[in-house]
Amino acid sequence: MDAVVLADLQLARAVRSDPEAAEGLLRRVHPRVLAVVRATVGGGRAEVDELVQACLVELLRSLDGYRGAGTLESWAGRVAFRTVMRSLKRRRRWERGLDGTADDAAEPGPGPEAEALRRQAWERLVAGLRRVPEERRATLFLRLVEEHSVAEVAELTGVSVNTVKDRLRTGLRELRALFARDRVLGEMMREVADGR
Repeated sequence: MDAVVLADLQLARAVRSDPEAAEGLLRRVHPRVLAVVRATVGGGRAEVDELVQACLVELLRSLDGYRGAGTLESWAGRVAFRTVMRSLKRRRRWERGLDGTADDAAEPGPGPEAEALRRQAWERLVAGLRRVPEERRATLFLRLVEEHSVAEVAELTGVSVNTVKDRLRTGLRELRALFARDRVLGEMMREVADGR
């Protein structure tokens, strides 16, 4: 087993009896959880903060489910995504009840300039994802940002592989239209569409 994953498993066990370990774990995974929430909902600061808090609480509740299949950050991203999607589903049901409706990269070279380009590309991608409808946004986020396979995205979102492929195809078309002149993001989306 990888040394990092082994250390993560030990940390997960220590959280049960050590408040400092719990605080350290939450501080460590917070950036990943925040990124998942922002990319998935794209809401205002209050909504993002509320969802991040819910994700962190759920993460602590389900820590026994961490089996070391990847890093804690990766696992936290999956827990956060599922928590956000449940929250969005509840919100849609509540809103339908109120109104009666039934709607359901090319890698730059090393150095500070390359890091700045990657950060800017990330910000453009997140902004673009916010303009895509919720279901496709979640699928695109899991595939483009979290880099899950199509089968993993299907499992995480609870839909068939064909539905994931359709959402990816439609969502990538929408994003390509938004980023027609963006070389870095355009190349990244072509790679995803080609299955690389």
